[in-house]
Parts: sequence; C-alpha cells; structure tokens
Amino acid sequence: MSAWLASKVDIKPTTRRQYEQAVARAEHAFGSKKVRELHADDLDAARNRWLLEDLSPASVNLYLRTLHACFRWAVKRGYLDVNPVDQVDKVPTQAEKAQVDTFSRSEWSALLEEASGWHHALIYLALATGARRGELMGMRFSHVDFDERTWTVQENATQVGQKRVVTSPKGGASRRIMLTPETIDYLRSLKVAAGERSLARGRKAENDYVLVKETGEPPLPDAASQAVRKLLKRLGIDHASLHTLRHVHATELVNEGLPIAFVASRLGHASTAITERFYLGPLPASELAASEAASRAMGL
Repeated sequence: MSAWLASKVDIKPTTRRQYEQAVARAEHAFGSKKVRELHADDLDAARNRWLLEDLSPASVNLYLRTLHACFRWAVKRGYLDVNPVDQVDKVPTQAEKAQVDTFSRSEWSALLEEASGWHHALIYLALATGARRGELMGMRFSHVDFDERTWTVQENATQVGQKRVVTSPKGGASRRIMLTPETIDYLRSLKVAAGERSLARGRKAENDYVLVKETGEPPLPDAASQAVRKLLKRLGIDHASLHTLRHVHATELVNEGLPIAFVASRLGHASTAITERFYLGPLPASELAASEAASRAMGL
C-alpha cells in the first residue's frame, strides 16, 4: 500500500492526508497480512471494526473507496488477481436515505444573533450563498463584482495540520453566484470595516480575504467549524454543524420551487443527480430569482 501512496504524486495535500489515514487504519486492521493474502472477509472485518470504533458511515466508506483504488492499482500491476473490496458492501449513510439535517428558522436566526465578528460574517454568508466551508474561507473582496452583484468562487481554503492551504474549488472549476442587494451591502460594510482596521493598525491589509480575524489574518478552516459548533452548543442545538447552513440555503431554494439545475449549479454540484438525492422540486426561474428567493425566505 505504501507503493501505491508513493505513486500518487499529483494530488492535493488534503487528499494525500485522507489516503494516508485510510492506509494507516488498514495496515493496523490487517496486521502482518500481506496485500496478496487479503480476502473480502478481511475487509468486512475491518469495516465492522471501524464502525465499532465510532467512525461515521461516511468515513468508513471513504476508507473503503481509498482501499478500492489502492487494490485496483495492485491488480493492474499483477500484485493481486482480484480486488477484494469489490465484494464488500458499503455502509448505508444518512445521505443515501435522503435525510438532510437542517435548521428551523428560529434556530438559524438565533445562531446569527448569537454570533459576532468574523463568526457572524461566516454564518451570514453561508446562509446567503450556500457555499462550502473552504469556498467561504477562500472568499476575497476582489472576487466580488459589487456592480454586477456576483461572487466568482475561485479559491478553496483547506487545512493540513495547522497550515492553511489554498487550492482550486472542488471539481477544479470556478463558478459564479448571484448575490442579493442586501448581501452586497453586507459585504460592503465588511470591506469598510476591514479598511478601518488596517488604518488603526497603521499599515495596509496584507490580503483581501472577507473572513479575517481582528488581526487581519484569515483563520484556519477548522476554526470556522469549531466556532459554529461552540455557538450551537451554547444554544442547545446538537443536530447541526456549519455544513448544515448549506443545506438550509438549498432547502429554501427548492421550497421556493426553483429548478434543480439552478440549485445544483449554485451549490457547485457536479450533476443534478447529487442535488436530487437531497432536494426536490423543479419549476422555471431565473438565476437572479434563485438568489432573491433564498434571501427573501431567510430575510437576508
């Protein structure tokens, strides 16, 4: 498995970290067994062991997919005759049951009211755009066309250890998100505040990221998730996370009767099939209407 890892030279740091974690867990589960000695029963046992260790179904399935890719590489090179993961059932996830955790209106309103500083901006923009965590953390004022009221998603900020790493958005392509006048005004206020902080420090801002700490530095992505988790705990909400805000946005769009194609494009889904798994309800509407519908529904 180490040879397969060594062959993966052109992958993102976060992907490499996921591969390394999966391989480490697999090597621990398989003990002294060689790859050529592995059978489906060994993979079944590893899968069940990981579940008993309280790993989520999604994490276990990620490990299985990683091992499938590793063993497929081994089959192509003649190290294995068959891929043992082919005979292993993946773990049913909540997503496959078409279940999506979301906030009630009172819950996300309370969350916004409880937050302040860049935490408030994070939550507001997540609700207003439906963007992923990394996309929000990579958002710059220079990516926003204040006249056209659009944000071009160009960066994805991830975290490797305690280091912030900026890559291209998921799927490798940028996309444009239409913003409402209220969201544009909110972003303008954030930009003015950033300028005032720079003047107070007596030096020009070193970056133009939207989400920054009082020091002007962009926070680590994990800090964003942790901040929202703490706010939710304070409010007694235990069924949601930062990612749930993305579900809220998408759900509001669909409830307004907007086409799945628009929702998928706005969320950056690779296909409408992904969106349809979670959300339903196509009716004709324009892209601007999609943006305004979410804003109207959430008062943003």
